[in-house]
Parts: sequence; C-alpha cells; structure tokens
Amino acid sequence: MIAAIIPTLFHPPTLAPLLDVLRADDVDVILIDTTGRELDIYRWWNEGVAEARARGATKIAVLNDDIAMAPGTLPLLAFLLDEHPEYGVVSPATTGKAKNGVGKLISTRGLWKGASHPGMAGYAFMFRADLDIPFDERYRWYAGDDQFEEDVRAAGLLVGVYTGLQVQHLDNYSGAQRADELKPLANADRRRWKERNDPVRDDLEKAYLSYRSPKGKMTAPSIPPVIHRIAIGTPPADARRFWAQFEALHPDWTLISHDSPFDPKDWPLTSWTWPFIEYPAQQADYMRLEVLWREGGIYVDWDMEPYRPLDPFLPLKGFAAYDSPSAKTRPEWIGTGVLGFRPHHPAVREMLDIALERFVEKPDDIMWAGPLAATAALEGRNDVLLLPFGSFYSGEWSERQSMDDLQYFGDGWAYAHHRMHASWSGIQQPPRRARSPRWTPKETQL
Repeated sequence: MIAAIIPTLFHPPTLAPLLDVLRADDVDVILIDTTGRELDIYRWWNEGVAEARARGATKIAVLNDDIAMAPGTLPLLAFLLDEHPEYGVVSPATTGKAKNGVGKLISTRGLWKGASHPGMAGYAFMFRADLDIPFDERYRWYAGDDQFEEDVRAAGLLVGVYTGLQVQHLDNYSGAQRADELKPLANADRRRWKERNDPVRDDLEKAYLSYRSPKGKMTAPSIPPVIHRIAIGTPPADARRFWAQFEALHPDWTLISHDSPFDPKDWPLTSWTWPFIEYPAQQADYMRLEVLWREGGIYVDWDMEPYRPLDPFLPLKGFAAYDSPSAKTRPEWIGTGVLGFRPHHPAVREMLDIALERFVEKPDDIMWAGPLAATAALEGRNDVLLLPFGSFYSGEWSERQSMDDLQYFGDGWAYAHHRMHASWSGIQQPPRRARSPRWTPKETQL
C-alpha cells in the first residue's frame, strides 16, 4: 500500500486536484493540518511517517500541498523502488526530459547542478516504509531534505530521480502566507547545513533535540510564595547577607537556594547546555527559566539586595522589570535578575525557547541567554506586568562591577537593588574552559 504525507497550512486551491489524483491511484492520504502550529516541517514529516507505518503502508511518499501531478505518478515510483532495491529514495526529475519518451533512473549526488546529477525533488519523493532514517529535526524548514539525501547515501543506498516523470511545483502558498516567519528559519537552516561537519556544533544540536518537550499548561492560579536563587560556586559574604534579608522579609514563604554541584537529571531542559557554556552566569540564566517553568515562584539573583516584601506580586500571572546597560538612555531591555511567574507560564517557555535556539545558532552571543531573550518574549504581552526601571535595577553597568563601591539605592518605592556582581565578565568567577573542536563526544556527555 502507498501512503502519501501532505502537510498543509492553508488548504490552497492546488490541494483539491492533487487529492483527486491520489484517490484515483488508490493512495492512502495522510493530510497533516498544521494550522496554528509552530513551523517545523521535518517534525511534521516524521509524524506522518509514523502514522503511515501504523496504517501498514509499504511505500511512503512525501508531497507538498502546492504541486500538480498526473495519475499513475506514485504507482510508478513504487514500481521503481521494487525493481531497484539498491535505491532508498526515488523522485520525479527536477531537470532533464525523457529521451524518445523513455525515462531513465539517475543516481543523484545532491548537488542540484545540471541534468546529469540533479538533486532529489524535496516537494515529491518516495521511499520504502522500512527505511529507518528519520528526517533531521534540527532543521525547521530548509535543507532537511538535503540532509535526508546525505543520510540515505551514508547508509549505503542510492537516491534516484526518474526523468520520465515531471511534477509541477506551483505557487508557494505556504511560503507566501508566512514569509516573515519562514525567512529566519530558512536562514538558520542554511547556516546549520553549511556548518554540519562541525563536530562540536553537531553535538550541541543533538543535545538540543532532547530538550524540546511538550508545552504544558499553567498549573497554579497565582505566583506561588517561593523565592529561588541559583548559586554556582560559593556566594560572597554580601550575597549570604542578602539571602538572610529575603528570609527576614518573607517569614511565611519557602526560600530555595539551588546550590552547585548540580545533578543534570534534575535539570532535563537545560543541562544539555552545560558542557558548551563558558561563563557560570550563562548557565544560571537557563536554569532560572527552567525552575520557573517547572515550579513557578520568584527568582532573584544572588546579588539582589531586598528592601521590601514581594507579597504584592503574588496575585499576578507574571512580572519582570526593565533594566538598562546605560542609565543615560531609556531602558533598553528587560532584566532577568528578578522574575516572577506561575508554573508553566507560556511567557517563560517562550523565553526559554528563544534563549536556547539562539544558543544553538551562536553560543557566544551571551546576552540572548538573559535580557535579550526576555525582552523579545515579554514586551507587548497582556499576561506579564513590566515594572519600570528603578524597581530592581539602577545605574550604569560600568558603575556596578563591585558590590562594595555602590551607594545606597532607593527612592522609597524600590523593592530591591541589583548590586551587579559582574559574573559575566569573569572578574570574580573565571570563565570555564572554552569550547574547542578538540572536544570529544565522551567529554560532552552529561
């Protein structure tokens, strides 16, 4: 039995005639309606393959919803796979024509250069259902079919196109409708494809796949009366004093200091990043989001000096406050030294997704671990209260590198003061070993 997987975003006008052809050919159609879903075509393909196998398919075709084909196209591809067991995948030709009306099966090299060795048609191809090679979900919209070609050839099978078949790729309805969303995904995929032979990046991206998990739902009516902090290394004396002040101001709350060393099993969403991280504060940025996502509460940096109880924030769904790298300009971004949220608040998940996706793309862009990810995720939401500059942060960063040099902060309404400990700079906590191509997979295992 032949099954055809067709993800569709908008049910374009090209879809109905395509379905008519497939019904005429007695093809079992698996239509994946992706309306409202995050753009992730190779995950959709893997979902379709699993469904096709469950239905007992022996051949599986992957098709776009904006193509036109003649009756008999998929049965002919299935015949070619039966006649040529050395081929793992076959598709219609993207270039070239049948000679004297007779088609020819050509082995591809995935180069997309000329008619002699064209690449697989990513919008219409077929493989046997027992081909145990999944689509690489590190890609989101582009180059995943090229990676699939490489993986099939690496398994010792050929990838072929048949010049006696032509499938017309019509207007790209999905791409035109969501071009703004697709462009950054495609650009990231192009970079990933170009750098696919980098062993460190490969280890990092494989680790990232294990992080992607179900979104979940908010599980509490308000912010729980819990204060979290992340302590990597030994906190200085002032930090211990600040923590004692939080305890005195919140006698009925639960205060949890998450202290190193940490067990990776306790941090399943972010511990995969640890072998690749250079500065401890970057690890703390990811971990604070994981604990807020899982448990909710209020996170505070260990260099946050409290002045007033945080009880007024408990009825909220979530809150944060503006910070600025320069007090001479308007607040430029949202700080992450204090964050409060209900468990499984979607804004926390969005911050975590943005931060970790950016980490995979560019691990050294450290500000995306914290304030840039927070600003991108939190501004404009109606379920997060954004407090003004001065609620928790003050002064220029260049003036906040030592807790001992700061003057008393407070205009009578500030809740706390972020006494910048400069853990990003490595002044008091030296950076960890830098990433290197000399790392081995064994060294990066958690």
